[in-house]
Amino acid sequence: MRKSIALILGALSLAFVPAVGAANIQNLTDGLTTFVDKATGSLPFASAAGLDWSDSYIGSIVGVPPHFGLGIVAGGTTIPGKTVKPLIDALGGPSLSGDLFIPLAAVNGRIGGFMLPFDVGLKVSIVPTLTLDKYEITYQNYGFDVRYAVFEGGLVLPTVSVGAGVDYFSTKVKGTYGSALDYTATPGTLHVGAPTATLDLSSVVFEAKAQGSWPLLIVTPYLGLSALVGSSTAKAGVSSQITSSTGNVNDWLSYLPGVTPTGFSKDKSVTNFGLKVYGGTSINIVVVKLDLQGMYSLLEGSYGGSLGVRFQL
Repeated sequence: MRKSIALILGALSLAFVPAVGAANIQNLTDGLTTFVDKATGSLPFASAAGLDWSDSYIGSIVGVPPHFGLGIVAGGTTIPGKTVKPLIDALGGPSLSGDLFIPLAAVNGRIGGFMLPFDVGLKVSIVPTLTLDKYEITYQNYGFDVRYAVFEGGLVLPTVSVGAGVDYFSTKVKGTYGSALDYTATPGTLHVGAPTATLDLSSVVFEAKAQGSWPLLIVTPYLGLSALVGSSTAKAGVSSQITSSTGNVNDWLSYLPGVTPTGFSKDKSVTNFGLKVYGGTSINIVVVKLDLQGMYSLLEGSYGGSLGVRFQL
């Protein structure tokens, strides 16, 4: 868990490295706009990770043995690097190569239904505020789904299920810096002293999915497709003592909308859609399953993977 949190800190904190010297403020506003406009596209994909098991249907809770399972999963998804690179460049941070990593770390469980061939799944991840180095981070991920087996296969034909669920995801990274930022434009110089920078991402997503799996003896390969729709929010902000060489911070409102002597921020909430393809296999050792999965967002190019281990009857 702490390793996954460290990964997101290392990636996302790049966006808040203080600038050296003076930079054009238009680059800052363009970077903020690009981030809040584009980051929301990756959030449904991040929200929906962590609840897909190799078995399309685990069986009924009624019987011998009753069918249920409990496990943990870790991994992550990405935000395309081009989404945040303009912001990093405007803040004087190091060059970004590749994409940004959003961690996944959760407890998940599933229980078989009765009378009808269905099962119910749940995932929970709550990370209280942690202080690592000079950063504070919080992270939450919850999910719930119901799946119905439309065809129960065997060694040749797959077991196929359809399902629906809802997911919630949020993460916040906050860091305080001792150095100052200076930005220039026609009015003069805007001085941002010892800023506290915050990146806030959240999403609520409804998911419809179909999955096929082949329950072989020691492995269970599987492949699935899910459609996602929900509301996502991305926010980037800086809290600081801000002064202007003109003597009036309001002179900068046309360059940095919403700026005040105590900070500025940019945010956007949108209703968006996603298509996720996922698949992998589990290795089955009696009642223990080691599940390896890869996933890809067809509409905006994010990708991810996870490794889970669970007890399952």
